[in-house]
Amino acid sequence: MARPPAFAVLVFRGTEQRVKDFIADLHVGFDTLVQETVAVHKGFKGALDSVWQEVDAALFRLKCPVFYTGHSLGAALATLAAARRKPQAVYTFGSPLVGNEAFVASLGDVSIYRVVDDRDAVTVLPPQILGFRHVGDLKRLIEPAMEFSFSPLGWLRRLFAPPKLLADHAPINYVDRIGE
Repeated sequence: MARPPAFAVLVFRGTEQRVKDFIADLHVGFDTLVQETVAVHKGFKGALDSVWQEVDAALFRLKCPVFYTGHSLGAALATLAAARRKPQAVYTFGSPLVGNEAFVASLGDVSIYRVVDDRDAVTVLPPQILGFRHVGDLKRLIEPAMEFSFSPLGWLRRLFAPPKLLADHAPINYVDRIGE
């Protein structure tokens, strides 16, 4: 008889070059969940709704601790999933803001760790002025100081690199900085 796994990890992918992903990201506005107090991002909720039945069924069958994680859109989905079925913990990378203050409070008993790479622009969207808030304990990854170089190749690389606010959202930068 096979032993059950020691733990399982539910990983939500981030935004891909698909229209439905961009629609989910851009469908800002709140969807009320509980008595008009707990509210979450409409697009993220719709994206999770589209896969939740299958995910929930798979989670139900597991008899071990489960951790949730994701990057960007996937981080938002992992956070929303934690409100539906409590995991052992949630680890998000480059997460946008997901819900209002009441939503954040509703997850008070869930261990959530929010990793942000330096000045990742996605992690400040949608803006707090619209009522959105972050969930979880923040761990900020700081880019190491660049060495000054007179190398023409180094200057060209910096000249044609994407703006830092966008580059810091790339998953590879999260991987590189966590490994440092």
